[in-house]
Amino acid sequence: MNLFRVEDIVIVHLALTSNWESFSHLPIFLGHPDRMALQLALTTLESLAEMLNERKREAEQFAAFRDKMRSISGKFAARSLQQASQAAANAAAQAAASQV
Repeated sequence: MNLFRVEDIVIVHLALTSNWESFSHLPIFLGHPDRMALQLALTTLESLAEMLNERKREAEQFAAFRDKMRSISGKFAARSLQQASQAAANAAAQAAASQV
C-alpha cells in the first residue's frame, strides 16, 4: 500500500532542497531540535528520488528491449510463414505434376 503519491514526494523534496541552503546555515537553525530530522528527511528523499530515477530508466530500457524483440520476432515469424507457404505451394505443384 502506497502512503504517498510520487508527486507529493517530489514536491516535498523540492521544498526541502530549495529552502535548505537558505536557512540551514543560520545560527538559529544550527542548534534547532528539528535540524537532524530535516537533514535525515532530505537525505532520504534524495535517495528515494535516485531510486525512482533508476527504476524509471530500467523500465524504459526494458520497454525498448521488449519492442526490439517484438520487431525481431515479427520479422522471423513473417519470414517463416512466407517460407512455409512457398514450401506448401511447391509441394502442391509437385504433387499435381506427379499425378499427370
